Amino acid sequence: MIWPVHLVDVSGHQSRPLDWYAIKRAGVSVAIAKASEGVGSPDSWRARHLAGARAAGLRVGVYHYLRVRANRPQDAAAQASEFCAIWASERCDLRPVVDVETMSNGGASLAEWRAAVLGFVSEVERITGSSPAIYTSAGEWLGLGLGGLVEVARCPLWLAAYTSAIPSAPAPWREWSAWQYSGTGQIEGVPVDLDLSVATVDGLSALLASGGGLARTLGAAAVLGSVLALAWRYAGKMRRPNL
Repeated sequence: MIWPVHLVDVSGHQSRPLDWYAIKRAGVSVAIAKASEGVGSPDSWRARHLAGARAAGLRVGVYHYLRVRANRPQDAAAQASEFCAIWASERCDLRPVVDVETMSNGGASLAEWRAAVLGFVSEVERITGSSPAIYTSAGEWLGLGLGGLVEVARCPLWLAAYTSAIPSAPAPWREWSAWQYSGTGQIEGVPVDLDLSVATVDGLSALLASGGGLARTLGAAAVLGSVLALAWRYAGKMRRPNL
């Protein structure tokens, strides 16, 4: 399958200037940068990554790494509030995104995880008027007992699944909007590993902050973009799902 939309996400882990023009030439049209983590911990590379991506003509978004701590129910709302301020200041093309995973998180009960996710989503909706997208893997999400969290089914899903086979979405979703297929992607001219994702035009439309104009524009250019992306793939410039 030829995917019309390619995304990359970056953070302080890529703590060096990136050649965003090379990233764009490889077929990537959307960049998502880490904005913050927990309370009071903005990502120091966000502004530089976003500036570079915008200069190269990519559409941009930001994500927040959710921290869930035992006996700190107020954290979720505080995290959402700080993150939404960053999201608004960056005038993002994509809606807010929250990263839900257990790495570096510990001590909280499953009930506290449920409350934190619901609290974060509700606060983002209250502040922005839009549901955030949720980034997670099926293993993490279901392992946290969140499969029955039907209240977040309205949030677009950005699914991490490092497999060549098209993955299925975990409950409560019926489908995903974007699929992160690699955490060690390589692009010629960029000397660091990158997180690479793909999406359909409809998937991208679900991730947009508002409207569908960008998705329609990309859809009109999908044939050309897909041909170019396929050429880069077979030229060995960028590893993609072998579908």
